[in-house]
Amino acid sequence: MVDSRKHPRFETQMPAEADVFGKAVPVTIIEISIEGLRLRTKEYMPPDTLLAVTITRGRNITFSGWVIWALDKFLPDGQIYETGIQINAITDAASELNTLSDRHELIQEILRMK
Repeated sequence: MVDSRKHPRFETQMPAEADVFGKAVPVTIIEISIEGLRLRTKEYMPPDTLLAVTITRGRNITFSGWVIWALDKFLPDGQIYETGIQINAITDAASELNTLSDRHELIQEILRMK
């Protein structure tokens, strides 16, 4: 199967918090790219849900976007969901992110922060 993604994704295990309809939901970012996130969570977030995912690494970095898919999985310790997010905007208190190059640099910085 050919991967049709425009940008590479990077695997990670980064704790974060999603704001879904004004409710704080703990999530783990398991993949990150300049245009998308894959999350793991115990909360179901249906497709077409608008949300903001914030990581705190010395400052808050927020990824805003839409849920584009959700899968449920059953693990030995319970049910979890994996959720795909299409990023519309990234807000970083330390800099403005106007280009894909800016986003790429930020993703690389985040990955080094683990």
